[in-house]
This record gives sequence, structure tokens and C-alpha cells, in this order.
Amino acid sequence: MIRGELSQIWVFCLKEDELSRLKDLLLEEVSIEEPWEVVQEFSKLVRVSGSEDERKAASILVRKLREWGVNVQLYEPRLYLSIPLSAEVRVVAPGEESIQAKCPSFSASGSVEGDVVYVPSERARGTTDLFDMKARRDIDVRGRIVLTEGLSIMPEAVRYFEENGAIGQITIHPGERIHDGISTPIWGTPTLDNIGTKPGTPLASVNRIGGEHLRKKAEGGNLRVRITTRLDEGWKRCLIPVAEIRGSKDPDSFILLHGHYDSWHYGVGDNAVGDAAMLEIARVFNRHRDRIERSLRIAWWPGHSTGRYAGSTWYCDNFGIDLAENCVAQVNCDSPGCRWATSYDEVMMMAEAEKLCKSAIKDVTGAEAERVRPIKAGDYSFNNIGITSFYMLLSNIPKGVAREKGLYAVGGCGGNIEWHTEADTIEIADKDNLLRDIKVYLITLLRVLNSEVYPFDFRRTVAESLEYAQRYSDEAGGRFDLNPVLHELSMLSGRLEAFYATGEGGVIQRDGEMIDDINRTMVRMGRILIPLAYVREGRFEHDPAVPAPHLPDLSSVRDLQSLEEASDEYSFLLNQLTRRRNRVVHRLRKARNLLDEFLDLHPR
Repeated sequence: MIRGELSQIWVFCLKEDELSRLKDLLLEEVSIEEPWEVVQEFSKLVRVSGSEDERKAASILVRKLREWGVNVQLYEPRLYLSIPLSAEVRVVAPGEESIQAKCPSFSASGSVEGDVVYVPSERARGTTDLFDMKARRDIDVRGRIVLTEGLSIMPEAVRYFEENGAIGQITIHPGERIHDGISTPIWGTPTLDNIGTKPGTPLASVNRIGGEHLRKKAEGGNLRVRITTRLDEGWKRCLIPVAEIRGSKDPDSFILLHGHYDSWHYGVGDNAVGDAAMLEIARVFNRHRDRIERSLRIAWWPGHSTGRYAGSTWYCDNFGIDLAENCVAQVNCDSPGCRWATSYDEVMMMAEAEKLCKSAIKDVTGAEAERVRPIKAGDYSFNNIGITSFYMLLSNIPKGVAREKGLYAVGGCGGNIEWHTEADTIEIADKDNLLRDIKVYLITLLRVLNSEVYPFDFRRTVAESLEYAQRYSDEAGGRFDLNPVLHELSMLSGRLEAFYATGEGGVIQRDGEMIDDINRTMVRMGRILIPLAYVREGRFEHDPAVPAPHLPDLSSVRDLQSLEEASDEYSFLLNQLTRRRNRVVHRLRKARNLLDEFLDLHPR
């Protein structure tokens, strides 16, 4: 058996027939009737966090779970939220007129008047670069109001312009509607350490027509505007329903399935459909809980849209030790089953879960899925702990269809541009697509819940890190030595081949203790390799909501090219990189030692 085939044993983990029978049983059990009823009920509720409608939505979820006999806990944390109330962009000169506007969450409340400078920016090409800073950086913005293209979800751009002296910002949205969003880089409720990074100037968004009007005036010279914003910002009590279906064999180990139930406006495509999907998954698994081996925990978050994932962050903070010790994987459910969404060409999954996810999507839909690396968004509040993660948005509108319909990139609703607007109503949901996506989630979860050995291939994780480390080394051009990192990754890759080869010939069928050791080793491997690949901050901290490069400890090696070798900045960066290289090498050796311990206990 060649090495590339070894993981096939592990993906279905020696119980192919049993898993197949259970899969067929669960698929027969899935119905669209219950979830569609929830979609219809939620479509009548404006579920702004902290509101009465959001509480009504929570009561619907809890009532149904309890009717089915599902164990559910209801938490009520205080979350720090920012709810936009009103915004105005008023042209003061030349002439005087008002432009339709909104403000994003965590804009500063108040009013500012100033001259406008237009800063051109590229549009996002897809979901994965929605948060990127694409505006030009060679234009002086000091003391002026910036006018630029984008969406209200770009904290990196907001921070850049503020740091460079802008007194206010106006973002031109790409369509006829203005999309609501959130401008702070702070992930979850702020701390004393990061509250100073919250935006400190008024921010506004206008639609394409209003933005083009302003741009022409700005390019003509001497455009002066006043931005006025008003927000309700502060502490609010919110409800977090968390259901748990205890496993029959290993109940302490669990998968966390989660998504937000708050919304902008009626929020059907984002995320009533996901809320309904998770509810149906809870119903089906609970009916067959005696055959589910590990536990399934399902959480519905508030504070996603007006607290930058405040609900999931609160849960991570307050259950961090439990998550670190027992969570096998986290699975996000946001915007499944939307209108026209039949493609799986941008599915977020960590590298080790790629084969699992692609095979589940293929088996349920017949479609070939394409993996994209998860971005820092969408309630992925668990990267710092090091939890294997997959899915966020699932199906989307095929690119050819999107072009024909004149759609542009958005961050949900399956690609429908009603996302984060008043038009995200019942028409955005699609019964057939939702039923199909529920089945994808169900089967993917089943294969983790009931596989004897976790179906994760960390060889792919290390291969991805090795690819990026080599790229950084090439870009360093001899200015900094990354060979110690490349060496450790290569050594770790070899140990992983030996580790996965323990499944050869079905050896693990006869050794329950060995299976437990394999699973524990994989979880511990993730706790080391995932933070290394995705985050800068510590185990129980949260990185800011800005784009994060792969191997972030080493990514700044690319900045050496733009610095003079005789400058202080160049030497400071070399010193920083030396420390971070030590940290990376140390972590990689920890992972290698972990595998050596296993291989010593279980020699082939």
C-alpha cells in the first residue's frame, strides 16, 4: 500500500459498513418541514442582538429542542455591542445636499466636518479577500475625510486611514443597497489591552450611486462634507442556547457545531437558514443518540453582527479549558441553502479536514468541492486554542451565474447581494438547497462523531506550512535564514508518515488502546500546529479581525525587501524574526517529540 492510500483507512476508520448503514438511516430521517417552519418564523423577526425579537428567536429554538427531549442550556452573558441608529453624509460645499448613508457598528458616534480626499481601492474578488486592505497607500489623508470603495467590514482599512490622520471615512458600496457591517478589529468584547484599537472617528457608508456622485465632486476639487453618526453602544444581556447530545461511547469528547442567530434586519439568508439547519441536525441526531459515539454540542450565538462574534468569543473564554481538553473539531454553519447556491467552489476548511469535507460533499451532492483556507471571520473564535475547523459558508452561487446576474462579492447569503440589507427576506432561502446542505453537514459530522480514529490528516497541514515557509524563505532572498524552520517541518513530515502508517494492514482494529493514543495524539498535534499556522496571540487570547497570513510569526520576513539594510528598522525586524523563528522551531519540535512518544509506544 502506498503512503497516499494510507489515510483512506483513517477517513472511514474501519467501520465503513456500519457508518454507511447509519448514514442512510440519518439521511432518510432528515426533513425540510421543521427547518422551513423555523425559517418562516425567523423571517418575521428583526433579530438585532439584545432586542426582544432576538429573545423570541431564542425561545423558538429552546422550545423545539425541549419538545424533542434535547438537553439544552440557556446562558445569559453581558456582551459589549454597538448598534447603529442613524447616519448622515451632508455635502457642505460646493452646494448643499444630503446623501443616503448608514454607519457600521463601532463607528465613533458624533459629527465631523472636513475636506474630502478620494482614495481609489480595488473591489474584492471573492469571499476570501473581503476583509483585505486594497486602497492606495500613497495619498496624503491627514486632516481630511477619506472617500474610498469597499464594504463596512474592513477594519484593517479603517485602522490604516485613522493611523495616517484621517478624521472620518466614507465607504462606497458596490451596489444600489448599503450593506450593514462592523468596523472594529476587536474580536469579541473588548479588553483593557485592546479597547484603544476601536475606531475613534465617524464612519459612514453610501451606495454606488451616492458614492459616484461624491467621487466626481471630490475629483473636481474642494468637496467638503459633514458626517454625523449615532449608535447605541454598551452592555446588553443576550441569550446563548447550547444543546448537547451526549455520545454513547466517548461522551467527554465533542464536536461543536455553531452559528449566529442574530441578524441585520430579517436576515433570512444570513442566518435564519443556518439556525434552522442546526435545529434539524439536533433533532435527527437526538433521535438516534444511542448510536452516536461522541458528543455533539450545538450553539446559537448572539452578538455576531454587532459585537464582532461576541457570543462565540464569550463561550470560548468561559469554556476555554473544556474546549482545549475535549473539543475534537468546530464546525461553523452560516448561510447554507440560499437561492441559486449550487456550487461548492469556495468551501473553508483547515488542511487536515480537506479529505473529510470533500468526500462528504461529493457523497451527498455529487459535486467536487474546492478548499479555501479559512479567513479570520465567521465565529472562528477557537483558532488560538488549536481546534480543527471546517465550513463557514458552504454552497454558493456559481461564478458564471453570478457574472450573468451582475453580482459582486459579499460575505454570506450564498452570494446573494441582499446580504446584510433590508432585502434579505424569505425569497433568499431555497427549500431544496437547504435540505441538501443540511445533509452535507449531517454526514460530515457523523464521520467525525463515529469514526474510530479521527478523520484528520495532519500531513496536509504540515505540507501547507512547508509550502509557505519555503515561499517566505525565497522572498527573504538570503536576508534571513529560515532553514531551521524548513528542516523541522521536513522532519515532522517524516514522523507523520510513520504515524499514519500505523493504520496499515488494519493493525488498529485489534488494539483499542492504540486507537485512543492515536486520537489523543491527533488532538494534541492540532493544538500545536493550528495556532502556528493561523494566529499570533496566545492560547486563550483572540487575534484581531484582520487578515492573517499563513505562519504569521514568519510572514514579516517579506518586509525586509522594502527596508534599507543600514536602517534601524531593518535590524529591529531581524531581531524580531529571530525570536519568532525560535518560537516556531520550538513548537515544531514539540510536535515531533509528541509523535516520537507515540511511535516508541507503538512500534510497527
